[in-house]
Amino acid sequence: MGFSRYSLGLGLRVALVVALAALLGLLLAETAFYATGVIVATLLVCAVVELAHHADAVGRDLTRVIEAIAAGELMPVLPRRLGPLGIKLGRAVEKLGARNAVRETAMARLNAEVEHAPVPLLALAEDGRITLLNRAARRFFDGVALDRIDQAETLSHDFAAALAAPPGRRMVHVPLPGGVARLLVATSQTVAGGRAQAIASLLSIEGELAQSELRAWSDLVRVLAHEMMNSLTPVASLAGMAEGLVVEIRETAPDAANPALDELAEAMAAIARRSAGLMRFVDGYRRFAEPPQPVRRSVGLAEAFGRVRALMQAAPAGAGVEFVLAVEPPSLAVEVDPDLLEQALINLVKNAFEAVAGRDAPRVALAAVLDTRGRVAITVEDNGPGLPPSEAERIFVPFFTTKPSGSGIGLSIVRQIMVAHGGSVEPVPCGAGATFRLTF
Repeated sequence: MGFSRYSLGLGLRVALVVALAALLGLLLAETAFYATGVIVATLLVCAVVELAHHADAVGRDLTRVIEAIAAGELMPVLPRRLGPLGIKLGRAVEKLGARNAVRETAMARLNAEVEHAPVPLLALAEDGRITLLNRAARRFFDGVALDRIDQAETLSHDFAAALAAPPGRRMVHVPLPGGVARLLVATSQTVAGGRAQAIASLLSIEGELAQSELRAWSDLVRVLAHEMMNSLTPVASLAGMAEGLVVEIRETAPDAANPALDELAEAMAAIARRSAGLMRFVDGYRRFAEPPQPVRRSVGLAEAFGRVRALMQAAPAGAGVEFVLAVEPPSLAVEVDPDLLEQALINLVKNAFEAVAGRDAPRVALAAVLDTRGRVAITVEDNGPGLPPSEAERIFVPFFTTKPSGSGIGLSIVRQIMVAHGGSVEPVPCGAGATFRLTF
C-alpha cells in the first residue's frame, strides 16, 4: 500500500507538471497575461523540482539503509514509503543480522578457547612480526621482548630457525629468565585477512623427556639389580655353607692346629660379609627402580619448611650453618605428597649443608614463591663452591656422584619425586654457590 501511495504521488506530480506546462503554453500563445505566465512558470519550476525530489526519495532511503548496515547497524529504521520493497529489505536485514550474530558468537567462542588454551600460541606474519595470541604465551614470555623474529634470534638461534622454517615439528632449547625450556615447536600455515601467516604452538616436553629418561634408567637398574641378585644370592649361600663346613671340621678335630683352615675361615667370613653388603647395596638400587606414587593433599610450604629446618639443624652437618626460610606469600600451598616433598627437600638441603661445610659464614636458603607463569617454585640455595658446568648435565644421572662416599641416587630420587608430581627440578645458573629449583 505504501508503494501504491508513492506511485500515486508520483502520478499526481507528473500530472501537475503536465497541466502547468500546458497552461503556460496556452497563456503564452493565446493571451497577453504575462504576469500570470510568470506565476505559472514559477509554479511549473517548483512542481518539476518536487517531482525530481519525490522520484529520488526511494534512492535516498535505500542509501541511508545501506549506509546504516555498513556502519554495523543491522536493524535500521526502514522508511514506510519503501512499501513492499522495505518489507523484503527488512527480512533480508534480519537474516543478515542472525548470520552475523552466529558468526560473532562463534568468533567469541574461538577467541575464548585460544585465550584459555594451555599451550602458548604465536602468530608469525610474513614481514617477521610475532603476535602472542593467548595468555599462556604472554605468561611464558613474561619479561621477554618478542615482537619480531630477530628478537627470537637473541633468545635462541634454534628457536628463531624453528619459527621461520616451513611447517613441521622441531625440538629446541629456549633460555628464559626462569631457566632453559625444552620445547616442541609445531608450526602450520594459514591465511588471515588475505595474507599468509604461520601459527606456532609451543609444547613443553620437559616432563615427557624426564619421564622417558627415568623409565629407561628404571628399566636398566631393574635388569641389573635382578641379574646381580641372581649372582650374589648363590655366592652368599655358598659362603655361608663354607663357613659351616669349617666349623664342622674344627669340631671334629678341635686339637688339630691348621693355619690353612684358619685362613679359609677368614676368607669365607669376608666373602659372606661382603656378599650380604652387596645384596643390601643392590636392594637399595632396586628400590630406585620403583618410582614413588604420590598421595596428594594441600601442603602449606611454611609448615613443611619448618619441619625440614627442625630436622636438618638437629643433624651434625647443620651445626653453625645459617639456615634461612622464606615463603611468599606466607600462605602459599601446593598439592603434593607431603612425605615425598619433605624427602626431596631433605636430599637437597643435605647436599647444600655438605657443600658449605668448612666455608666461612656458611649459609643455606630455602625459599618458595609463585613464578611469572603462576607455578610454585621452590629454591634451595647455598654459598658453597658451586656446581661446575661440566657436571650440570650429569648430576641427575643415577649413580653419578662427585662425593667419595656418595651413592649417586639422592638427586635422581628428587627428580623421580618431581616427575611423579608432574613438576621439574633443575640447577639454576648463579654467580656463586649452587641453586636448585623445584617447579610444580
